Amino acid sequence: MGKGSSLPGQYALKLCPDVLGRVRLPAHIIAVTGSNGKTSTVEMIAEILKQDGRKVVYNKEGSNQIEGVATLILCSCTLSGRMRGDVLLLESDPPLLPLLPPHPLRHHQPLPGPAHPQRPPGVGL
Repeated sequence: MGKGSSLPGQYALKLCPDVLGRVRLPAHIIAVTGSNGKTSTVEMIAEILKQDGRKVVYNKEGSNQIEGVATLILCSCTLSGRMRGDVLLLESDPPLLPLLPPHPLRHHQPLPGPAHPQRPPGVGL
């Protein structure tokens, strides 16, 4: 989206403060927080997950305030409010996390095995 990538989320949150609570989030949410290195870490995690066959929703713009995250989530949804993706990967400042809607798998749930079973060496080459 480029500059102003948080503007749609800003408007959505003004019009409907609980808009993020109306979205069906994917079963797996990963949030990367901290002072430095968030963008690089998110990009590495996204690449690993994509190579594993997962559909990863993440903010390539790096807009990590609540408005930017709202824009990401809303732009990644179907009209029925279901996110298009297996994993939501967030780059965020720590104060953002309590603002997300409650999620049943919020704490330390491992991703299941590979999305696609590993091929034995030499098969399918």
